Amino acid sequence: MSPEDDKIEDDELPLEIDRGLGLAFGGARSASPGPSVESKPDAKGSVEGGDIAAEHLTPGTVLLERYRIVGMLGRGGMGQVYRADDLILGQPVALKFLNERMVHDVEVRQRLVDEVRLAREIIHPLVCRVFDVCSSGDQMFLSMEYIDGEDLSSLLSRVGRLPAEKTIEVARQLCAALGAVHECGLVHRDLKPANVMLDGRGKVRLADFGLTAVLEDGKDKGFIVGTPGYMAPELLTGGSPSVQSDIYALGLVLYEVVTGKRAFPFNDWAGVLEAQRQDAVRPPSSVVANLDPRIEQVIDQCLASDLARRPSSALAVLAALPGGDPVAEALARGETPSPAAVVASGGVGDLRPWVVGSLLAVIMAGFFVLCWAAPQTRLTGSVPLDFSPEVFEYKAQQMLDGPLRYTENYPDWDWNKVYTARGFDWGYGYRQWLQARERSGGVVQLPPAALTPPYGFSYRVSRSRIFSPDPNQFVSALTTGGSDRFEAQVVLNPDGRLRFYRAYFGNSTSHPSGYRFEDDVWTPPDPPDPAAVDAAALLRVAGFDPDSMTPIRPTFWPEVPVDFRLAWLGVPNAVQGASESELVRVEAAFKSGRLASFGIMDNRPPEGLPERQETSLEHVLRLVERVLGQGMVIGLLFVSVVIVIWNVRMRRGDRRGALRVAVLVVVVLMLRWLLRTRYVGSPDAQFWRLGEALGYAFFIGGLGFMLYLGLEPLMRRFWPRLLIGWTRALDGRLRDPMVARDLLVGLALGMLMSVIEPVSAVVATAVGEPPPRPFDDSIETLSFGWMALDQLLRVLPAAAINGLLGALMFTLMRLLCRRQWLALLLLFPIAALGFPMAGTFGAMPFDLAVNGLKCVVFAFAMLQFGILAGSVAVALYMWTSKAPLTMDFSSWHATPTILLAGLLTVLALFAARHVCGREAMPLSRSPDIRAS
Repeated sequence: MSPEDDKIEDDELPLEIDRGLGLAFGGARSASPGPSVESKPDAKGSVEGGDIAAEHLTPGTVLLERYRIVGMLGRGGMGQVYRADDLILGQPVALKFLNERMVHDVEVRQRLVDEVRLAREIIHPLVCRVFDVCSSGDQMFLSMEYIDGEDLSSLLSRVGRLPAEKTIEVARQLCAALGAVHECGLVHRDLKPANVMLDGRGKVRLADFGLTAVLEDGKDKGFIVGTPGYMAPELLTGGSPSVQSDIYALGLVLYEVVTGKRAFPFNDWAGVLEAQRQDAVRPPSSVVANLDPRIEQVIDQCLASDLARRPSSALAVLAALPGGDPVAEALARGETPSPAAVVASGGVGDLRPWVVGSLLAVIMAGFFVLCWAAPQTRLTGSVPLDFSPEVFEYKAQQMLDGPLRYTENYPDWDWNKVYTARGFDWGYGYRQWLQARERSGGVVQLPPAALTPPYGFSYRVSRSRIFSPDPNQFVSALTTGGSDRFEAQVVLNPDGRLRFYRAYFGNSTSHPSGYRFEDDVWTPPDPPDPAAVDAAALLRVAGFDPDSMTPIRPTFWPEVPVDFRLAWLGVPNAVQGASESELVRVEAAFKSGRLASFGIMDNRPPEGLPERQETSLEHVLRLVERVLGQGMVIGLLFVSVVIVIWNVRMRRGDRRGALRVAVLVVVVLMLRWLLRTRYVGSPDAQFWRLGEALGYAFFIGGLGFMLYLGLEPLMRRFWPRLLIGWTRALDGRLRDPMVARDLLVGLALGMLMSVIEPVSAVVATAVGEPPPRPFDDSIETLSFGWMALDQLLRVLPAAAINGLLGALMFTLMRLLCRRQWLALLLLFPIAALGFPMAGTFGAMPFDLAVNGLKCVVFAFAMLQFGILAGSVAVALYMWTSKAPLTMDFSSWHATPTILLAGLLTVLALFAARHVCGREAMPLSRSPDIRAS
């Protein structure tokens, strides 16, 4: 086709691809009413039967004693349209009749009724209303709003292309109207200029959508009808209609509005399909001089042959047009913008390459700074981690085989056929010492690890399956067993010495403890003899010198049945010159001559420690901190419940987004359950445990559904910008540049939040301040590599909740103060007092300063980029604040560090790939479309 081709006449040749049940109309065109045929109305001029065909209706004919025909408005491929007067309401209407072939199809009639039921829900000032579906004898017709105006096709045929300002106005109104149709779950299927009316005020009125397709996950059971020159490639090849096919037709209509010419001037589907395959579309700028490049980019993107590259919605097209912002328009009208409008708002979120590079540099630098500073301020960095879990496990097995003599009771014992559990845990006594040291301002010194070890390694072995009584809790080596079980529990100090031991020898009724089965009878054991116990071997394996230990009266009663008990007082070999207050008790209990319980009782910190005198202001601030922390939770919970009830009653919630939030919560909780449930009991027991886990997951997911359904409309009404990236992510658009931008920014700001505390602690120590209490980190993650992933799954729901609650706090404060700067000014001290900290520096001003810095970073992420960026930042902070990190990547406990490095690398590169340099790229389908 040459550029000088004349404007093609807009012939309406509907294309029908038979696919079953569905149907769609071609738009009505101005046409002569057709030949007049004599009809036989009654005395009142009404038609009661079906003896008059739709094409033979004459002016004055009354249908159903309500509609009086005025005249034919047009004829389409699927039927005729008449103007009529509604005799009851006294207003004009348009009646659209189906042709005879469709009327007699029962399934088509039922589908028509179902689709009209949905079409009646579309109430928008730019959309033609569909009132009802009626039948008169054998005739079936729709009653629709009558629009006194001119269709866009006729207008373009008469005046050519529209002026620039009018073009933008028509394009924006058309996008808004089509978006309203899509929001109700419908697709237009036959969008073209003939179906776009301009009323007497020049406003767009989208018509002829009454016979549309219901969205059914991309599957349509009907046959497709449309105009070849305005159909998407997937429709011409027999594909299903969708929002994306309407977007393609929208691009063709915008092309014709801008240029005054059709993009595909062909009257048959074969010619159109061939032109689409060859991308034979002249760029609009080659037809119209001085065309705004943004309009051309929007049209090119709508005409992308790949569905994934087209805009996700008509509102996204509206947002990309010059001056298009559906959220701003809704707020200006005093309305709450819809979730689709929020998704389409806010631009594309492109970042320049140098900005992306800077963010990547911040993430990388923050990671290495965190790995350097964290070991200096974390418990795992201040205690020895010489032995890996495998080494501890081997030492525990050697003790059970040797001094503890547990396995010799079972001649068929095989370590490859028993069930085990293991794990690290912080020592309670050591934590008490840390708190005492904090209260005394560093005066109280930490005890030697031999007296009060900072952590212990627990090992549990059983001849039967081990399971946790809590379906949502991982199987702990410290979980108490039953009296009828055959299992043992061992706790080792960091140096590999025995600290605690407990053994179960089964129920005496089924397996008599200490009995020997000889000559088909049970032989009772020998009487217990304390002198026969090799106590020296037990004391040596625990790190004591038997000659320096003083026998004392036992005071500890174990949980297992025993015959007699022994106890000693002394100090471990590793402690030299210990005072009397540092002596520890060692207690052991025996059953039938076998060791059943052993423990070192030194888990109590010294009493009477001097407490550091606090100033009155600091004491008040501490009290205020505790009150605010609890009051904020209670207050937000109460306000949230009230808002949820109100919004649910008003039906303002985003049900689709709430459902996806609930599904994500359920999936995360079930993944955690699968990770933490390592050992199971019988199939019946495991079935009930699975049911309990599912019940818990669905309960929490249901709470998330209700909270999101109630709280999200409030933020969408007063602060919709915070939801743009979040809503797009929930919509599954993970590759969207806005989502990628928020992810990348959230990672960078989260890394800044993570390094504030450890770096501040290092700086405080360097300037002579008392050393802060070491921050507790999750040493249990070192038990297994997958536990680090479990910790990540644990923080994801909490981070999302914190992000939503943070946005809710901002929104509520803004409503109360009416000024954003005032709301932030009042909210800042509250957030600084209530923000969680991994540790404490002892000095209240220093704690507030550290929390204040984190609040500044979090507020910047939330207000500048939205909830998604804030949630990502909080999730990274919560995870890294508990992760035992190290600079030695080759050590056995470097698994959390390596997982963090890998996760940051993958997420940062993924985000950078989808956000970097996008603003310089055309939005067209391919780089060579402009030259085609």
